[in-house]
Amino acid sequence: MYGKCGLVEEAKEVFDGIKRWNEYSWTMILSAYAHNGHFHAALGLFWRMLLEGIRVDSFTLSIAITVCSDLGDLSSGQSVRAVAVESGLHSDLVVATALVNLYGKSCGFDSGLIVQTAVLTMYGRFGKLEQAKEVFDAMPERTVVAWSALIAACAQNGCERNAFRIFRLMELEGVRPDHVTFVSMLAACGSLEEAKTIHERIAAAGYESFVMLGNSLVSLYGKCGSIQDARDAFDRITARNIVTWNSMIATYAQQGRGREVLELYERIMDEKLVKPNVITVVSILDACADMAALERGSEIHATHSSLSQEIESDIVVKTSLVNLYGKCGRVASARAVFDKIFARDVVAWNTMIAAYAQHGHDTQAMELYWDLTLEGVTPNDSSFVSILFSISHGGRRSRDAVSQLSSIREDYTNFTPKVEHYSCLVDTLARAGSLREAEELFFAMPCLPTEAVCFSLLNACKVHGDFDRAARVAERSFQLHGLVGNSQALVMLSSIFSSAGRDKLEDGFVGAVPSKELESFIEIDKVVHEFSAGDGSSHPRAEEIRRELARCVLDEQDSRRHHSEMLAVGLGLISTPHGRELQVVKKSRACWDCHAALKIISERTRRRIVLRDESKFHHFEISGGCSCKDCW
Repeated sequence: MYGKCGLVEEAKEVFDGIKRWNEYSWTMILSAYAHNGHFHAALGLFWRMLLEGIRVDSFTLSIAITVCSDLGDLSSGQSVRAVAVESGLHSDLVVATALVNLYGKSCGFDSGLIVQTAVLTMYGRFGKLEQAKEVFDAMPERTVVAWSALIAACAQNGCERNAFRIFRLMELEGVRPDHVTFVSMLAACGSLEEAKTIHERIAAAGYESFVMLGNSLVSLYGKCGSIQDARDAFDRITARNIVTWNSMIATYAQQGRGREVLELYERIMDEKLVKPNVITVVSILDACADMAALERGSEIHATHSSLSQEIESDIVVKTSLVNLYGKCGRVASARAVFDKIFARDVVAWNTMIAAYAQHGHDTQAMELYWDLTLEGVTPNDSSFVSILFSISHGGRRSRDAVSQLSSIREDYTNFTPKVEHYSCLVDTLARAGSLREAEELFFAMPCLPTEAVCFSLLNACKVHGDFDRAARVAERSFQLHGLVGNSQALVMLSSIFSSAGRDKLEDGFVGAVPSKELESFIEIDKVVHEFSAGDGSSHPRAEEIRRELARCVLDEQDSRRHHSEMLAVGLGLISTPHGRELQVVKKSRACWDCHAALKIISERTRRRIVLRDESKFHHFEISGGCSCKDCW
C-alpha cells in the first residue's frame, strides 16, 4: 500500500520490521522501489535477495528486468536473464515479455537486431525451433547474443546435437562465446565426456571463475554421476552462493551420499556461509530419509520451519517430510502431514501412496489412489508403479496386477508401460509361484529388464528350487548388463548354486561376485552410523558388537561374517535402552541368512526391528515373525 502511494521510506520501515522475510515481502518492497523510480536501489535489493537465498519467481524476475530496461542497462539485464535460465523460469511468458521490452529499449546494439534476437528467444522458449531458425537466418548481423539464443533454443527443446553443431559454426564465424553461451552449452551436455569438453572451453575462455557457470558445472557433473568432478568444480568456486551449495548437496543426495550431505549442511550452519532455502531443506530431508535419520531430519525441518514461513508452508518441503516419515517406518505420521497439505500435487499423492505400498499396506494404497483420481489429479508413471508394487508386495493374486495394468491402459490412453511397470508384473508372477509366466514376460519385455527384475525372478527360483530356470535368467541378464552391472544377481546366483550342492559359479563367473556389499545405516542419538561388510573389526566398538550378536544369535555362527545390516543392528543393541525399536537401512536386498537371524534377534531381545532394504520394509516383531511373510 505504501509503495503504491509513493511512500517508499514508509514501505521500507514496514519491511525492516518484518521478523521473517519471505519471497512475497521481498517482491513487494522491490516493486515499491521500482514503481517509484528508485531503479538502482531496486536492482540492489534484487541482488541482495538472491544472496539471502530467497527463491525468485517470474514476477520478481520481470520487475528486475523492467528496472534494467528503465536504466538502459543491458548488461545487468543479461545477468538477470541468466538467473532466469538458472531458475528454470526463462520460458515464462511474463519474463519473456519483459526481456523483449529490455532488448527493445536498450541502445547497445541496433534496435532492429535486438528485437529480432528477442523474437528468436521467444520462439525458442515456446518450442518453435523452425521459426527461431528463420529469424536467425534473416539477421543481417549475428551477435554473440543471437548465437547464444539459438543455442539455448536447441538445448531447451531436446535438440542437443544441433546445439553443439551451432556452437561449432559460431566459432568458425569468429564469434567468441560468452558466459551465457556456455550456460546453454552445459544444458545441452548429455554425457561426462561432453561436460568435460565444454568445461575445458570455459576455462580456456577465462570464465571458470563465474559462479553461475561453476554452479552449472557442479550440477551437470552430479547428473553424470561424477561426484569427484562435481566436488572439484565446487571447490574451485570462491564466491559460493546458495545455488552452489544446493547443487553440491543435491549431487551427494542423488548418489546416496547422505553422510556428505549432512557434513555440508553442518558446515553451512556452523560457518554461517549462506542462508538455507527451500531447495536446501528438501535435499537434506531426502538424504535423511534415505538413511532413516528420522531424529536428525525432524530436527532440521523444525529448525528451518520456525525461521522461515516460506519453508514452513512450502508443499515440496511438506512432501519431503511425508517421504521422511514414510521411509523411517512412521506411516501414521506421514499420513498426518499429508492430510495437512492444502493443495496437493501428484508428487505429494505419489509419496504417500508409495509409503503405504512399501510397508505392504495395499488396501490403503489403493484407497488413496482412488482418492487421487476423485480429486481430479492425473496420475503419472510413478503413481502406477506404486499401485502395482502394492499389489505385488501386499500378497494379492498375480491376476490382480495384470487386471490393474489393463485398467490403467484403458483409462489413460496416453500411458505406455515402462520397465518399472513390467518389473512389478514379473515380480508379482514370481511371488505367486508362476515362474513359467514370469520368465516368459522377462524375455518378452519390450524394454530392457533391470537388475532388480532379474534379482526378483532369481529369488523366486531359489524359493522354488528351479535352478535351471535361474541359470537362464541370469545368463540373459549378464548378456544385457554384463557382470559388473549385476552384482546382486551374482550374489543370488552363487547362493542358488550353493543350495544346489555346487561349490562355485560357472567358470565365466568365477571371481565376479563382489567381496564387499553396499552400506547399511542406523541413527543413534541423531548421529548416523554407516557399515559395510567387513567393518566389524574396524569399528571402535567391534568387540562389543561381535559379542552381542553371538549372544543373540546361534552361538556357533561366526559373527565376523555378518553382513552390514547385522553390524548396524549389533551397534543399536548395545547403544540404546532395552526394548527400544531399531531402524536400519540397507542399500541392497537383505539375504536369507540375515533375515532369519533378525527374526531370532527380535524375538530374543524383545525388540521390534525395522529393516528397509532395496525391496521393501521388513517389520520384525517380538513374536519372531516378519511383515514380509518371508517373501521379498
